Order: sequence, then C-alpha cells, then structure tokens
Amino acid sequence: QLAGVLATFASTFDLADVEGVCGDGVAGGTARSLAALVDRSLVARLSDTEPRFRMLESVRLFADSRSDRSAVRALHADWCQRQLGSSMTRHLFDFDVANWCITHFDDVTAAERRLAAAGRHTDAAALLAGSALAMHCDTGARAAGVLAEIPRIVDHLDDPHMVARVHLTGVLCGMAIRSPAAIAEHSRAALAAAEVAGDDTLCAIALVHRSWHTVLSDADAALQEVEEALRLAERGGHAAVTNLAAAYRAYHLAWVRRYDDAIAQAEAVAGDPPWDDDQGQATFVAVTLLAACELASRPERAREWLTPLLSYPSPERPMWGNLVVGAAVLASVGEIPEAVHLTERV
Repeated sequence: QLAGVLATFASTFDLADVEGVCGDGVAGGTARSLAALVDRSLVARLSDTEPRFRMLESVRLFADSRSDRSAVRALHADWCQRQLGSSMTRHLFDFDVANWCITHFDDVTAAERRLAAAGRHTDAAALLAGSALAMHCDTGARAAGVLAEIPRIVDHLDDPHMVARVHLTGVLCGMAIRSPAAIAEHSRAALAAAEVAGDDTLCAIALVHRSWHTVLSDADAALQEVEEALRLAERGGHAAVTNLAAAYRAYHLAWVRRYDDAIAQAEAVAGDPPWDDDQGQATFVAVTLLAACELASRPERAREWLTPLLSYPSPERPMWGNLVVGAAVLASVGEIPEAVHLTERV
C-alpha cells in the first residue's frame, strides 16, 4: 500500500511528505511502514545526516504498476494543493511557500501535468499560480519549463481571476530567465484579465509587474504605472500590495537617478530590523534596492542591509542576484575574502 504512494513522488521525500499524502491511511503507521521498506532495501535513505529518501527506480515502476494509480495520484495532487494553498497573497508574498515549492518542485510539476491530463485544468492552474514567487527565486531552467506550460493551461480557463494569476506566474518566470519579451507578454495578459475580473488588487499587482518591463524603455511611464497601482492597492486596503508598488516605485526612481527619493521610499517599505514581515517580495525588492544604491556613496550603510539582503528566499538559499549585490557591498567595505566567497557561490 505505502509503496504505491511512494511511487507517485517525482523526486526525494521525507516522512512528513509521506504522511502529508497518506494521512492516516497506512495500516500499522506510516513511519513504521517506511522503515520496513528501508530495511528491505526497497527505499534508500539519502544519507545518515539527511532524513530524506528515494525509491529505487525499478521498484518505483513496479509499485506504480501495481497501485491504484488514479487514486494515489489524486492524493498526491491534493497534498500539493494543500501545501501551496489558494491564497494569492501567499503565492506572491510568502517566501515559506516559495521555499516549499522550490524544494518540492518536481512533485508540483508532476501534479500539475497529471491534473491537466485528467482535464482538471483549474486545479492545474492553481498549482501554477502557487509557484509564482518560487519561479521568481529560481535560477532559470525550471522557470523556463513552467513558462512553456502556461499557454497550454490558460486556453482551458474561463475564470479571469485565475487567468490573471497564471499570467503573473509567467511574468515572474520571465524575470528568472531574464526575458523582457516574456515579461511584457504575460504582464499585458495579466492586466487585461484582471481588468475583466474587476479586481483592484489584482490590477495593482499586474500594473506593478508590467512596470518592471516598461521602465526599460520609458521610466516616466513606469512611474505612472506604479502610482496607479498604489492608488488601486490603497483603495483595496491591501497593505502588502501597497508596499510592493512602493518598493517598485523606489526601483524606478533609482533608474532615473533620483537616488535620495529612491532610498527614502525603499526605507519606508523595508522598515526596521529584524524585518520579520509578511510582505515577502516587497521587502526583498526594497532591501535589494537599498544595498545597491548605498554601496557606492555610503558603503557602511549598505553593509547594514547585508543580512536581510541574503535572507531571501531563505538564508540557506539566497537568490543569485542578491549574492552579486552582497559581494559588491562586501568589496565596497574592504571585506575582500568574504566578497570572493559570495562570488564563488554565484
């Protein structure tokens, strides 16, 4: 019974993952059954120090063929959906969700494709929407794969809210693979769908992300877009979206060399230590902007932003762009070995 469940995992797994899929449905207890499979060398532990496991491929294929495949895959997909949730705020601002999605990316991808193949396109789209912030944090290869999946899903969607949210994932995938064309395409589509949905908050988010592309060619227009986003977000009473628009406003002000205004705006978003907030992406943008703006003229001040700079999406997995900025900050204050170390990580 448990072997059939383990066969649905697309990558490695730990006990909590298995219990999340199985619930209370394993006779004799999940932990005991998993240990028995390990003892029989049907499941391998990755190492003595890492409590993660993998099923041997030959065993996985055999177990999959003997299981109630559709039922077990439905359990696996439901588990992925529960972990990511349905909240747009969590999908776009919660780095804990992003970290889970990155760690379990192969499972999320497998579940999304199985749901799509079964005609459950809205559920598949929800998983794509749930991976939005994770794709922004990714190094590119995975984001490119998700980007290719988006048009195959949106053609089957009727709900403009979900269409907009899937296209927002496309925007963030475009950022990860450094594709202005993808950012422009999906930001336009996200805004159009959000306007059809009549959702001020969704429109504000779409405008913010469209401005990321607009600023490359027309900084004044980009500033107008984030000003409109601020107005819509404030009208909707959504603080995290308001702060996201304000953080991007700081970014665009720096782009036109209004550095003092940019720093003041970003400081208002970032706030004070320990930066224990639920803004996620907004704080990330503001902190990155502050470190980058300060390192040339006030390197010691830039150094103060290093800890939060290297904490997104987590201290164990900082984004490569932040490592680059962090290395520049360290070099600017004469901490050359530490700067080299960050550069080597990149």
